[in-house]
Amino acid sequence: MCCRAWSVKWWQLGVLRNGQRGASPSTSSLCVSGPGLEVPHLFTVGDNLKGWSDHVTLSESLLGDDPAAIIAALTASARDGATPSDLGRALAYAAALRVARFGTANEHSDWETAHHVFTYANAVHQALKRIGSGASEPVEAARGLLHGAMALYLARYLNVPPAALPGDDGEELDDLPHAAEEIHAALLDTFDRQQQIGAAARLVARHLTLGH
Repeated sequence: MCCRAWSVKWWQLGVLRNGQRGASPSTSSLCVSGPGLEVPHLFTVGDNLKGWSDHVTLSESLLGDDPAAIIAALTASARDGATPSDLGRALAYAAALRVARFGTANEHSDWETAHHVFTYANAVHQALKRIGSGASEPVEAARGLLHGAMALYLARYLNVPPAALPGDDGEELDDLPHAAEEIHAALLDTFDRQQQIGAAARLVARHLTLGH
């Protein structure tokens, strides 16, 4: 419950769509071993353009149901000036949406799958941030983007059907506390009770929407 509520933090950048059920590991392997190998080498050609900021658009593509299109989106973004860290940020955001959209009807083992994809994607992002743009050949590190993208693709069935996000379909959050301290107290209270996943997510969304 805590992790799903926390993942709403990433969702605040926008509401993304999710893929459909059904995939095979062999399909993703072909994508990574084929045109996907081009992505890491794009960063060794020279300095990337400054000012690339299409993180949300790329995240939408990463949540798609076509593995070839996912790899193509990563490649296109790298060509357009995205740094490895930029791609890692978009990947982590998309993986957070997998968690935020995780329905309670899924099995507990499915939750572990969604959670592990998110923690891996976030680790890739943080590693690429630490490496920065100074590395002459960040090929091995950037390859983690491809593995993360395909792990995210294979986990898309976990969002069928997708759980509603706070604020979806015009849902109002004004019935929740306004002060940060009151929101914190209410959130801690939900952690002490069962079946409070939706309530916890709404409180996190309320906290972030108010800019606390």
